[in-house]
Amino acid sequence: GMGVSVLLIALAVFRFQFLKRAPETTPLPGQTRWQASERRALAFFLLVFLLLISGLSTGAYLHYTGYKRHFRAQVDDQLAAITDLKVNGLQDWRAEQLGDAEVLRRSPAFSTLVQDYFQDPTATQAADMLQAWLDSLRVAYGYERVFLLDTGGVERLASPSIPAPVAGHLVEDAAAVLESGQVTFLDFHRDAAEEPIYLALLAPVYAEGDIDRPLGVVVLRIDPYRTLYPYLQQWPTPSETAETLLIRREGDTVLFLNELRFQQDAALTLRYSLAETDILAVKAALGQRGPVEGQDYRGHPVVGHLRAAPDSPWLLVARMDKAEVYAPLQERLWQTLLVLGIL
Repeated sequence: GMGVSVLLIALAVFRFQFLKRAPETTPLPGQTRWQASERRALAFFLLVFLLLISGLSTGAYLHYTGYKRHFRAQVDDQLAAITDLKVNGLQDWRAEQLGDAEVLRRSPAFSTLVQDYFQDPTATQAADMLQAWLDSLRVAYGYERVFLLDTGGVERLASPSIPAPVAGHLVEDAAAVLESGQVTFLDFHRDAAEEPIYLALLAPVYAEGDIDRPLGVVVLRIDPYRTLYPYLQQWPTPSETAETLLIRREGDTVLFLNELRFQQDAALTLRYSLAETDILAVKAALGQRGPVEGQDYRGHPVVGHLRAAPDSPWLLVARMDKAEVYAPLQERLWQTLLVLGIL
């Protein structure tokens, strides 16, 4: 646009010989005709000026829209990378916890200790060795509490060795685990309304590995506030609004599983109906995946990325406020307008 405009200006200059003829200082008989020529020249220059403005404006528009498209693609890629990172971390963490419980289920030495202790609870050596095993599990792998239940759901040993009541659901869960013979992962739950949030692994123990001779169940209880919640709350780049949400679908609602950045005590408390389809968590529960726009739990417009965690009921949402995402675009827009105005 600028090149064409300069060419037209040069043609006009040489066409009307402005460099060779100076304007008349006194009225002449052909003044009226000369003013008509000036009007034609002025119209021509106005046309050139409009072409120049159109070219510059078009160039600025194409530059800004291209930058906006590229910038949004970068934001989507960043959110996708963070979502993948978190999901892979959750998958590895679950596999590690299940592996710990599987070791107990398959260990002949551990089942022999349990059998000896159950046959003679006064046997000091077996009790001490079993207690040391539970203590080492709790300390080495960061479990909140590790305890051993018999087939009736009665707690026989625990680490720490402070007695605690057994939740009613654990008795039923332990019976189901002994019947299935497989390690079971208990998802986020509370044992009672005012109790803390826990996860747990239940590993069945059998005499000499014989599923027909059950001995009990080892419960590995996990406090998500120690490692899991901090991992979810970490964001790899500085951000004022970015956040990772862990959710799961429960019937016709979606339940938030982790603590949130802008709302206290939301874990296992905050839920939304699946009818509220503008909310990112609801979109994830309804099966939408990948980059998405919508609202967060505060009602703010956000952009995010949705993904399901394999081999679990968990769904992950990585999101940022639109205002933060598009702040650099606003700056670029003003820069573009300023350069356009100068030109």
